[in-house]
Amino acid sequence: MFQLLDPKIDILVLGTGDKNVTPEFQKRMFSYMKRHNINLEVLPTEAACATYNFLCSEGRVCAAALLPPNTLNVSEDDYVKFMISRQNILELE
Repeated sequence: MFQLLDPKIDILVLGTGDKNVTPEFQKRMFSYMKRHNINLEVLPTEAACATYNFLCSEGRVCAAALLPPNTLNVSEDDYVKFMISRQNILELE
């Protein structure tokens, strides 16, 4: 599917959830993407999101395929921001 996109993507960021992919899978993915002149970055999903956002901010033509992780790391700062935004939404109702 990614080779059909227009404009043609320069890089695909693959987020693997919080699991590591097998070397065989990674080798097959790299080989396939190389045949279609698409760079591939395989990362855990949290890192893949950050990488994708960085590439977009640079103006790169990229796409992401992201598997959700089984667990999320939530910092206290994230939780406080969520609670503030939730409170603001409830006040608007």
